[in-house]
Amino acid sequence: MIAGLAAALAAIVGWELLAGLERVALLRAVAAVIAPAQAAGSDGRGAGVSERRRLALIAAAAAALLGWSILGLVPALMLACCGPLAALAVIRARQRRWRRSINQDAAPAARAIADSLGAGHSLSVAVANAAREAAVCSKTRSVLAEVACSIAIGLSPDDALEAMRRRCGGGPWDAIIAAIQLQRRTGGDLARLLRELAADLDGVARALREARAASAQARLTARIVLAMPLLGALIFALAAPRALAAILSSPLPRGLLLLAALLQLMAVVAVRRVARVRQ
Repeated sequence: MIAGLAAALAAIVGWELLAGLERVALLRAVAAVIAPAQAAGSDGRGAGVSERRRLALIAAAAAALLGWSILGLVPALMLACCGPLAALAVIRARQRRWRRSINQDAAPAARAIADSLGAGHSLSVAVANAAREAAVCSKTRSVLAEVACSIAIGLSPDDALEAMRRRCGGGPWDAIIAAIQLQRRTGGDLARLLRELAADLDGVARALREARAASAQARLTARIVLAMPLLGALIFALAAPRALAAILSSPLPRGLLLLAALLQLMAVVAVRRVARVRQ
């Protein structure tokens, strides 16, 4: 009973400690540094120059400390050089993932805008109605709501849509926004054009799904081959932990292990590039 009471009190103390740590200025500073990486995945905005510099310094310091504590001084310097590149790669990967989710919702969003335009609403009202459409994801609704708010406060529709096009990158939204801007200059049935674009985008998405399904077996085989060295290292570590400790105690085997890890990472990147299905 006494042990159980002590455990309960320890849990309460730990909770209060975590609540206190949230108010520490250092943790808030770290959160501000990694905020660009979070923003890249939540709203698609890239990091500025100063933000990238701060994030690169934090990544280099963290990689150096981790490498020094596990592998030694020379691998720590190598990891410190790779830290900024890894941080920028994380930002770009999160931004690509955000853009991928936005582009996947281009067809239903265009169809929602077309339906609202067909009902007689203006472009700003149509975009605002599409921002409340349940068929699109929350990220797309947020971007469309920003465009509608920008138009409502006085920004021209062309400028608001151009800002959205830059955030979404190359993809289906280029065609949709180009169609809207062209119709504003020359006139025409924009609702019909958007519905035709949505049908074409659905066909492209269906073709991409078929291509990914056709290459699924090859990608699975590549992943199994890449996982085999890691599985072998794990079995060796479980079977002979002292031998693994003896290997890691010498600088040359540690360097070879680091080189093997880098080659494995290069293989993962190469497989992803080869197996990527592009539009």
